[in-house]
Amino acid sequence: MAAGIIRFADFELERAAYQLRHQGRTVQIERLPLDLLFLLAERSGQLVTRDEIYQRIGVNPKTGQSKGDRVDRVAGLIGG
Repeated sequence: MAAGIIRFADFELERAAYQLRHQGRTVQIERLPLDLLFLLAERSGQLVTRDEIYQRIGVNPKTGQSKGDRVDRVAGLIGG
């Protein structure tokens, strides 16, 4: 990870700039989905529990209610 940049496919996540880029262009993304991407990228190859994800993106683990469809938006942005 060069200078805090995480690369995957045609994407770059940069913590210092707090940005997601696709093929060098900044992708407009809300703060919470971007936090989720950072969490998953930083823990690449490791198990990330549902509770950890819920904590990071603001989902109530007992009810499953979230602040919108944030996980779906992240998957849509990166082609999932």
